[in-house]
Amino acid sequence: MRGRRAFIACGVKNAMVGGAFINMNPRAMGANERVNLALIGGRNQGRGVALRSIKQGARIKTFCDLDDAILEKTGSQISEWRSAASAPR
Repeated sequence: MRGRRAFIACGVKNAMVGGAFINMNPRAMGANERVNLALIGGRNQGRGVALRSIKQGARIKTFCDLDDAILEKTGSQISEWRSAASAPR
C-alpha cells in the first residue's frame, strides 16, 4: 500500500506531464473554445436562455419548437441576436 506522500508525488508528476500538452497560445482557438447549444422550446424560458447564452458568446446551433408561430418568431429573434452579437464593436 502506498503512502500519502507517494500518492501526492504521483499526482504532481501527472499534473506536470499533462501541463506540457496545454496550448499556451491565447490566440489559438480549439474545438471546445466556443459553446454550441441546441434549444428545444422557444417560449419565455427558452427565449431567455437563448438570449443570455448568445450574450455570453455561445452559438445556438439548432432550434426546434412544436408551435410553428413560436418557431418563426423566436427563430428570427435568435438570428437577429446572433448577428448583433457577432457585429464588430
